[in-house]
Amino acid sequence: MKYINEIIISFLWFSAIIIINPIGEFPLNDDWAYSLNVYHLSQEGKLILSDWPAMSLIAQVLWGALVTGVFGFSFTVLRFSTLFVGLFTVILFYKILINATSNKTTSLAGALLFMFSPLFFVSSYTFMTEVYFLFAINLSLFYFFKFYKDEKIKLLLAGSFFVLVSSLIRQPGVAVGAAFAVIYLANKRFSIRHLGVALTPLLIGMVGLYSYSVWLHLTGRTTNYSDISILTKQLSEAPVRFYLTRFGIIALYFGLFSIPISIVLIPRILKNYKWYEKGIMLIAGGIAYMSDLLTSFPAGNIVYNLGLGPKLLKDTYWGDNIDPILSSQSMYIIKLLSLLSAVIVVTFFCIETFKGLSKIFQAKSSPARLLRATFIVFFLIYFVFVLINPIFFDRYILPCIPAVFIIVLPVRPLFTRINRIAFGVLLSVYVIFSIAGTHDYMGWNRARWEAINYLTDEKKIDRHKIDGGFEFNAWFQTAACNPEVKGRISWWFVSSDDYVVSFGEIDGFETIKKIGYFRLLPPGNDSICILFQEQKIIPFSAFPLRCDLEKRSVDNNFFLSENIDVDFVGGNLQNNAESLSGEFSIKLDSINQYGLLSKYSNIQTDERFIVKVWRKGSDEAGIVISAVPGNNFYHFNNQVIETNSNGWNLIKTEITIPENCNGYQLGVYLWNPGKNNVWFDDLEINKLKKKELMMLQ
Repeated sequence: MKYINEIIISFLWFSAIIIINPIGEFPLNDDWAYSLNVYHLSQEGKLILSDWPAMSLIAQVLWGALVTGVFGFSFTVLRFSTLFVGLFTVILFYKILINATSNKTTSLAGALLFMFSPLFFVSSYTFMTEVYFLFAINLSLFYFFKFYKDEKIKLLLAGSFFVLVSSLIRQPGVAVGAAFAVIYLANKRFSIRHLGVALTPLLIGMVGLYSYSVWLHLTGRTTNYSDISILTKQLSEAPVRFYLTRFGIIALYFGLFSIPISIVLIPRILKNYKWYEKGIMLIAGGIAYMSDLLTSFPAGNIVYNLGLGPKLLKDTYWGDNIDPILSSQSMYIIKLLSLLSAVIVVTFFCIETFKGLSKIFQAKSSPARLLRATFIVFFLIYFVFVLINPIFFDRYILPCIPAVFIIVLPVRPLFTRINRIAFGVLLSVYVIFSIAGTHDYMGWNRARWEAINYLTDEKKIDRHKIDGGFEFNAWFQTAACNPEVKGRISWWFVSSDDYVVSFGEIDGFETIKKIGYFRLLPPGNDSICILFQEQKIIPFSAFPLRCDLEKRSVDNNFFLSENIDVDFVGGNLQNNAESLSGEFSIKLDSINQYGLLSKYSNIQTDERFIVKVWRKGSDEAGIVISAVPGNNFYHFNNQVIETNSNGWNLIKTEITIPENCNGYQLGVYLWNPGKNNVWFDDLEINKLKKKELMMLQ
């Protein structure tokens, strides 16, 4: 049958969907921000861009608006749209592999291994950008291969169009156009026509990106859109060790996702590689093993121990209640296998890359060779981007995996009777892990949102009093971001954590309900907890609160005040370089900008807070008093009212609680928005009753 392999791929894909069940009205990971853009466009007819994403994204937003315009907005609709694109991405990659290898069996093996790669598979059940980005990249490379064969202008323009699309999903999509330009020019005699053809995809992608950034500026749309300056700054500031560690971690991921291929390649390496090539592999593996690299792996937020998908709840974010997990011995074996596989794949990839690129200067290079060479150059450009990017998640390496397979899989004969069995057994492990891990990821999210709906719908709890995990608080924007401190309110837009959704018990909270769900890794029942904490209301008699920054908590994370019920975040920033009284102060700089956070429950209209603190250093730093959530009122003051002979300045700020904040929580903290160092000492916070305010007046 002509399309038997495509049917096999589709059958496995749809079977997995049935097992996993992608239905659920909730965002996953960062796709709350992408879905929010789609919602505004499809439901309100307004292009309102979230300031959370750092990528261009607009092409994916337009696709999402098209789909939800037809089927109505829902997270389930967006998830099925990704599954649709994901299936065609796999089939397209299978077609590309056939063009590169001329072998259907090898191509099917590579396509299935890619399909069940945990990063790709679980991303297909979200509205994240990875799948859409890969689809556009593969489409552009598919049309470039056809252009290498026929050199028809319509094929060049088709490939160029999808370079533009990929660039308007994620900026590094222009790398596909750059790769085509390098390979096409290297394989042709130089002429103005050939130069124009080579540069067409790159120019279309770059002009499209530039036009989009200009449009954002002209229309006053504020986004977190990143430009190349972030990478150039990183290049100038990061130490060499940073790049070596990042390279090693990326290589380990390549190894982890390529173990079935590496096992198949071992006989060829033992037979055909020269002694010094084998020696280089042993030395490289030994150096990696002797370093602390294995302790830093895995390092992303998609693949973790015995599961998939980020568990962004109050407890698991800090590494608590993460259960079930593999034993340390089992995890160590997986790391060793990943290291062995990484050495094999990286060495083989480097050798084949050198051979492949050296042959493209021949005028009669085959389209298949040119296709592989284009994948290589794209890989090298994109790899550098991931290597120097100051932010790293494991999903960032996903676009590199097809390139690795394209280079390694054309080896012939790849499969013998014995290693075909070995490949099949190892592939089945990936299939089971990806399906089971994604099933559990969807299952606990459904339970999590059932718990949230219980609180909001049945118990009528205000969303601002719930920490339901990153996606919940981000989607509803229940507050501004908080300082990232373990044991305190979560950083992700949490106003008040009177109620918390978690995987297990947390000190200081009472479990009021559990929501059960069934998991596959390992098979059994699990539950999501709903916790409650009664907020302490500090009486007026406790004020004024004073903190001289001399005493800290046992774990050194908090400064202690004179009142045992009140402490202040930032004990780890205690500093003895400067002090007003005693021996210590708190130092804030460009890295640690926030300190001495404290929060006060159930604030009442017309109560007045008065905050004083001594400051030395940057004049930009000052006091913040903010309601939680902060969009009700936010007050910053850095004005000096008194100066002493040692260069210390006294800052004082006062604020009366407005009517729209009655019953809310109040946050008081210090902020240094500048780049210079600043020290604070002797903080005092006072609260006056309404009667006292009238007497003062």
